[in-house]
Amino acid sequence: MRISKVLGLSLLLACQSSIAADGVFSFTTGVDYSSGDYGASQDTDVWAIPFSVKYKADNWNVRVSTSYLRVTSPSFVTPEGDFIGAGVTKRVTEEGVGDLTIAGTYNLLDDRTNSFGLDITARVKIPTADEDKFLGTGKTDYGLNAEIFKPIGNWTPYWNVGYRWRGDPSGINLKNVWSTGIGTDYYINDIWSVGAGYDWQQKTIKFVDNAQETSAYVNYRINDTNKINLYLVNGYSNSSPNIGGGLLLTHFFSK
Repeated sequence: MRISKVLGLSLLLACQSSIAADGVFSFTTGVDYSSGDYGASQDTDVWAIPFSVKYKADNWNVRVSTSYLRVTSPSFVTPEGDFIGAGVTKRVTEEGVGDLTIAGTYNLLDDRTNSFGLDITARVKIPTADEDKFLGTGKTDYGLNAEIFKPIGNWTPYWNVGYRWRGDPSGINLKNVWSTGIGTDYYINDIWSVGAGYDWQQKTIKFVDNAQETSAYVNYRINDTNKINLYLVNGYSNSSPNIGGGLLLTHFFSK
């Protein structure tokens, strides 16, 4: 679910700014790269072209996202770092459509009229990725996330907590996991904003570590309906990518 997270969670917190209010529909695409060993003897390298469509109205929004993947890895590790097969030493390259994620977010508390803002997000991962190519687990996952944020001048610090119910592939027991993250967005002007964050997630299997990673991004507003997001990711455990990054382009459709 890393691609879905890139498209929809803290890295794009700046979408809550005025540019997001100008459109009901938005479309995001770009390119994402990550590399890590995830506890295996060889690295898993992932190139992805993400696609996301978002509908926003009043205090709620719905987002549908997927990606096209090209993965080079030992043929038992998914792009998310999940172990779903017997270990082998030879790396193979597979490509295809990734999983489909549907997420709905409701703004329970408006930061303009309360001490802080509170978003509640529910999501489901539908297993559209090819399990035989190790592009996904082949099982449905569910998630629930709460995020608190508070604009303070040009800063918007946030804190989120989530829980994910994992579907188990045949012969594999993936643990349900808690996750949390903190960070901030900084609004420079009507064109530029920057941000950084730290994310932690429980390990899904016993012989790897809890996932830990930091991220940083820059948002550039091209015009009233388009913006670019450039981001970098650095992992600190064998459940996270050693390094990652990408570029996203978002277009907002006028009402």
